[in-house]
Amino acid sequence: MHKCRYGTLGDVAKLFLRFAFIISGLGLIVQTSAWAAPVDITLNVVGSDSVAITDYRWLVEEDQSYPVNPGTPDSNSLSYNFHRSYMPVVKAGKVTGSSTTTITLPDNTRRYYISVLPASGYTLSGMPLDASKNQTSVTVTVNPQPVPTAQIFIFAFEDNYPINNAPDLPQETGLGEFVVQLFDMGGQVTKDAFGNPLGTTYTTDAGGNYVPAVMGDGVIKTLSAADVGNPAKNPHGLSAGEALVKYLAPGKYGVKLVAPYGQGWVETSTIEGTPTSDAWVKANEPRYFAEFGPTGHHVQFGFIRPFNAIPAPGAGQNIGTVNGRIVNMHMSRAPDYRFYAGHPLPNCWIGLNELAGGNGRGLFAQPCNADSTFTIPDVPAGSYQLVMWDTYLDNIFGSLTITVPTGGGAVATHSPGRHPGRVRRGTSLGRLDPDDDEGPMS
Repeated sequence: MHKCRYGTLGDVAKLFLRFAFIISGLGLIVQTSAWAAPVDITLNVVGSDSVAITDYRWLVEEDQSYPVNPGTPDSNSLSYNFHRSYMPVVKAGKVTGSSTTTITLPDNTRRYYISVLPASGYTLSGMPLDASKNQTSVTVTVNPQPVPTAQIFIFAFEDNYPINNAPDLPQETGLGEFVVQLFDMGGQVTKDAFGNPLGTTYTTDAGGNYVPAVMGDGVIKTLSAADVGNPAKNPHGLSAGEALVKYLAPGKYGVKLVAPYGQGWVETSTIEGTPTSDAWVKANEPRYFAEFGPTGHHVQFGFIRPFNAIPAPGAGQNIGTVNGRIVNMHMSRAPDYRFYAGHPLPNCWIGLNELAGGNGRGLFAQPCNADSTFTIPDVPAGSYQLVMWDTYLDNIFGSLTITVPTGGGAVATHSPGRHPGRVRRGTSLGRLDPDDDEGPMS
């Protein structure tokens, strides 16, 4: 049986259902409105191993979530109707000696959800039941204990070909020695499903029980290129920059990577608007993210550090300087839906990519100045992609195509009804400083 900080997963489920059963026993069943005609439904409980379950508790709640019918147009859609957070308990009971039972529900026009908790050996499970569609039977399938563990596949990469908050393989390489941190609703996770430190490896005994082989220290790091060929440090056949966290209880985890101290790395990629990305992992899944196939990672993190790889100008080629300031962007009050420049964006970064089909190499990356201004000097004439983001990843990664004119000098952008000026804006991150004396960019 897998354990969490509140006991086994089954213990948590039992606490929930016992509380519901106590409410039922005290007569605290909630009736939300007048009932229509009652309806009898047949409940059948079976294990996923085809074993009939004959000792279990059941609980029926009214399903007050918003009904979505795929493919059916609805002018009063879910966008305007949020699910309710409370589902009233309408009935509960216990069955011994039979896998089937008849339950009389109070209203044949409503939707319900039936939860089942076997006495032992199987997990909590449940199924919806729609009495309004004349459904009169339901089969609930439960899984045998112990529940298989889950795992998270992680990748850290140098985001420099181009700088774009996404992995571009094989040009971009993995980064080793980044520390993996996991979080759940209770805080940071340092133990596996068996209560041992993360990184513990296991063997199984004759009864199929997991027995610790080598105790971990709770620290998981991405694999360095030097350790790829070392079986002792790479027992799972990982590539550089990858990490695999095994023997986790199934669920949702927040994953964060901590860069090696003093090396200057800053994160560029996020899917949550923070340095943490979420991983949803199920029991007994393969190590990779199933939707993306065997090479897919559950979470991946791009990092970059300050560098300047702008090439020297060719013979007769002029250079220009890109100056600007990154400011936040905001929308005015309705009914005016235009965007306007806001305050300077703190902790911003600026990058420059070659413009080669959107997949050129990164040439420059630096943090902005304290006032959110930036300067990219000595840029040879030509077209480039300017990219911008912020240290804390609170804003959407932005990009902008710019052109250093053939004659060099100031880098101008144009928009309808606007005046040319130096580059001072980011698409999603911000716009030109409104106090700019060279004219606003849009």
